[in-house]
Amino acid sequence: MYYHMGLFVLQEHAEGRSKAENLQQILSNIQYMKENIKQIKTITAGPYQPVDGVDFPAADLAVLVVFETEEDYKGYMSHPFHIQAAQFVVKVSVPSKVAGITYRDVLS
Repeated sequence: MYYHMGLFVLQEHAEGRSKAENLQQILSNIQYMKENIKQIKTITAGPYQPVDGVDFPAADLAVLVVFETEEDYKGYMSHPFHIQAAQFVVKVSVPSKVAGITYRDVLS
């Protein structure tokens, strides 16, 4: 299995919209990818959520995508809608506050 994770801190205002509006657009884009990019095994995303009073907001949004194979990951990365969605999230994020990692599961 291959995993692709992104963490994003969104600008308060970008592309003529508020942070909340841009977050909703990003989540809509992710839902579209979930339904239309066949290489995705699973995708999950959500805004920062404190739990049991523990509050350390490292990011406004986290996204985790799971793939069966490296080829599926490569197909996803080159898919036109993923490219479009990624360009949007970069535009509305704080430039120095975008982090991502791709890794292969070595524990299973």
